[in-house]
Amino acid sequence: MNKLRLFIRIGKTRLIYSRWSSVVYSRFLYFSGLLLILINKPKAAFFIMRAHRNERSEFWRIRYERTMLKFQFLHPALIDSLIPRRFRHEGFYHGRVFLLKENKGDEKGVIIIKYNETFAKLFNKYNIEKIIKDYYLCIELSYYGFCSPEIQQFERYDNAGIVIGLVHDLEERSLKRLCKNIQPVYYSSSTWVDERNYYDMQLEKSYDCIMVAMWNDIKRHYLLFKAVRDMNNPSYRVCLIGGPWGLVLDDFKDLAAYYGVTDNIEFFERISPKQVNLLLNKSKVNLLLSLKEGGNKAIIEGLFANVPAIILDEHIGVDLAWINNQTGIITDKKRLTKTLLEMRTMYRSFRPRQWAIDNISCHASTKKLESKLREIAAQRDEPWTISIRKKVNRPEMEYYNPEEKLPGFDYSRYEK
Repeated sequence: MNKLRLFIRIGKTRLIYSRWSSVVYSRFLYFSGLLLILINKPKAAFFIMRAHRNERSEFWRIRYERTMLKFQFLHPALIDSLIPRRFRHEGFYHGRVFLLKENKGDEKGVIIIKYNETFAKLFNKYNIEKIIKDYYLCIELSYYGFCSPEIQQFERYDNAGIVIGLVHDLEERSLKRLCKNIQPVYYSSSTWVDERNYYDMQLEKSYDCIMVAMWNDIKRHYLLFKAVRDMNNPSYRVCLIGGPWGLVLDDFKDLAAYYGVTDNIEFFERISPKQVNLLLNKSKVNLLLSLKEGGNKAIIEGLFANVPAIILDEHIGVDLAWINNQTGIITDKKRLTKTLLEMRTMYRSFRPRQWAIDNISCHASTKKLESKLREIAAQRDEPWTISIRKKVNRPEMEYYNPEEKLPGFDYSRYEK
């Protein structure tokens, strides 16, 4: 039954979603739940029926996203009618299309564009050919996947001065095959954290580990619950911070109860960055258990708070080279329980904050990005005399130094 429950909780992330696969999966859950009720397995039936409910609500979201994917390259008037009302106004771009450098005379400016859904909206409403004559474009992805249409749109602009943030060498090899005119820079959405908001407060530790992750199956909280159950140690304390995303807090409280670890865990939801930093400082280690993500800010925030990380060796998203003898430990699922127990005392030997500032901070990312843009300008024999502004993600983009704020991008000049 345990294996069946795990399949129900995480199996849907391995499906190639289509209209029919989601329907079949939902019905499978429903009839499995009925069967378990008939054979007097109410606890298992409860989890499966809850998964069925979540799957049905997820189905309509997926249908909407697939519809948007089909129509995102049509006339701007049609695409605006399909986009939710909250995304139709120009304010949608605030913090998503960000000016790092003004264009002055013959010298191009620099724009950074964040989130995959922003790309389609821009292509449908604005003249990208005119924009790239005045600006270098920097792409910051929500998730990685260079075959997606919103990334492939940029392929049509040859030698346009477009760069994209990457984390792994594997991604660079894929990029060279699929989007040859886009140049890679090693930064991601997670490497623009403001280290001034996350710092070492020198507090006494109240929690043995902390996990900052939205309430969603892809975060794989069950691995932590299973590891804590296997410890059979009432003194082991866990801090969980999250927010609704696909699932809700009650789903994870029920999952913790299923594993019998409710008394080990303290839950927090929708708290401020200041509170997150406080709880990080009260924790010995910071966990990342997901299989794949585009970029995880929470693990970087923990490093700035001087909290070492534990990441699984199968994870894709955060570069595992960031985890070293200063920043934390890479382990596997089978050794997770042992690693968590060892880090109850070993955490004192790590000093991740300075390494993170030197290598994966907004300062380091700004240097990498400017170096690549200078290189592109030199190759194209274009002037480069003004440096780019430094930005941070909170979660939308803002200037690191408010006094350096630029006037903003003039959208009206580039409307179709």
